[in-house]
Amino acid sequence: MLLHLSMAFLLSTSADVFPPDHSRGVWSDLAIIRSQSDEPSDRALLFAELYQRRLARELRNLPALPEAELHDLFLVLDAASRLSSVADYARRADYLDGMRAVVEELGRRGTRRELELEKYLEALVARRRFDDARRMETLVDPSVFRRYSGFMQQGRRVFEGPSGYTLGRGGKLRHRAIELPDDGSYVVVVIGCHIADRAAKALSLDPRLAGILGGPRVVWLLGDAETDVDVIRQWKQDFPAFKVHIAFDNASWPGIDLASTPSFFFFRRGQLVQTLVGWGATVGPEQVADAFETIGLLEPSQKSGSSAEGRPVDSRLAGAGRR
Repeated sequence: MLLHLSMAFLLSTSADVFPPDHSRGVWSDLAIIRSQSDEPSDRALLFAELYQRRLARELRNLPALPEAELHDLFLVLDAASRLSSVADYARRADYLDGMRAVVEELGRRGTRRELELEKYLEALVARRRFDDARRMETLVDPSVFRRYSGFMQQGRRVFEGPSGYTLGRGGKLRHRAIELPDDGSYVVVVIGCHIADRAAKALSLDPRLAGILGGPRVVWLLGDAETDVDVIRQWKQDFPAFKVHIAFDNASWPGIDLASTPSFFFFRRGQLVQTLVGWGATVGPEQVADAFETIGLLEPSQKSGSSAEGRPVDSRLAGAGRR
């Protein structure tokens, strides 16, 4: 079983807050996109086609659009922006710039909604446009702005390779470089849903795998669209041995598909050699152990033990997988 992150993002575009007439304008197009495919890559192509065919033209003519269509346009651009974070990096700027233009036009008319401002701020933070995000401070509730202060403060640091946010001392957000092993043998585990939590729970109970999964050769990764610090705080509480990062930029992880979770990407000598997607019927501890053996992180003799059914492995044992 797996969950497409983009599906969750699309379904979170507040249809219950702004009840749309699905036969009207862009909502009709969005309904068609939802009906044609569940695959993020397919939906990204459909959104790109919609942008070229309709959205770009409407963005050039915002003053002439009725107010209801402006609000609808913002929500569709928000959905497209969320999807682009995992499936169409090239279009991210187009969708975010479109959101900005609509917010500005609604502001000019005096009909901007609070939730639209909050969604635009969240999108700016997720895209790491911190200068633009800081300009929103006087437009949103102070408690909403403070929610992203750690991302903005730590985001000033620049690293050449992949980097991410994690929890430092005192539970404060910290932006740091993610150092991958020099020999190129490592694993990236993409998480971000209840199914991924179930997978982590099962793996933490397996004495063959828990140490390796808590060691320096495994990166537990949330996509850059995650802007809720409490998510990694809860993860640290539930799985203290498995250190998680929020990617600073999804595009800095070539070969890693962040659209579905859980996903396991196994690298050897810097090359992706195996991918496991989902958890349950076809992916479990045995498949993870086989993949670890493929990249040389688990000896055949270590695979003979069965998965544990007892208590979770203590976080102090995480170093057992270090080399």
